[in-house]
Amino acid sequence: MPATSEDRFAVVMSHVQNFLENSHPAVQSLESLQQRAMEEFSKTASYFGEDGKATNTEAFFGIFSEFMAKFEVSKKD
Repeated sequence: MPATSEDRFAVVMSHVQNFLENSHPAVQSLESLQQRAMEEFSKTASYFGEDGKATNTEAFFGIFSEFMAKFEVSKKD
């Protein structure tokens, strides 16, 4: 089917292609940063006696959050 003047598919896809090409380095950088952050988290969790591979960040930091909340309550008592 030939493109018509109303058919903007090629124009839109051109913009999408440009976006993908321009954003690719940023996405790669973010993926690298995320990988490094997870490696550092694993080391930190291991330091505190947790299995860094099996423990997720929410559970790990939840331990500290719960401790701080209980500590604040105990200070008031």
